[in-house]
Amino acid sequence: MDFFAHLVEDPSSLSFNQDRSNLSLNPFFCEILAGYQGFFRDIHDDRLKQRLIRTLGAGNALFQRERDFMDPEMARRIMAHHREENARLQQQFFPHVPFEAVFGDRDAGEPDPGARLRQSRDRAEQLQRHVIRDLLELLQSMPEGARSPA
Repeated sequence: MDFFAHLVEDPSSLSFNQDRSNLSLNPFFCEILAGYQGFFRDIHDDRLKQRLIRTLGAGNALFQRERDFMDPEMARRIMAHHREENARLQQQFFPHVPFEAVFGDRDAGEPDPGARLRQSRDRAEQLQRHVIRDLLELLQSMPEGARSPA
């Protein structure tokens, strides 16, 4: 949906296989998961993500994008590195959309690094509170027997 939002006015009108969509976990949640060594079989293990999608739904905060998560300078360097390839993609697949609309730089009015760090910490705390609330609601909705070990 992120990609299609740049290409068409109303991406919700498109019909495509949602099971094959590339839904990502929230980057703050990924930082939390990174602290659990051995939790995943390998870098391709997405069993947790799939279970979260089935249980909480793709609209849950655990799948929310965080535009400002990455340092703006790092984002610019990545985009500059891939500019030539992105230009070919734009010309081949959606020449009617201006290159800058999809692959352009971020706005110049980025906050200073200290403000970005504070925003990131605040956002991570919000996400944690949201996830804990969702977990508690999920546990409350389960029958009593299902909550205790067998």
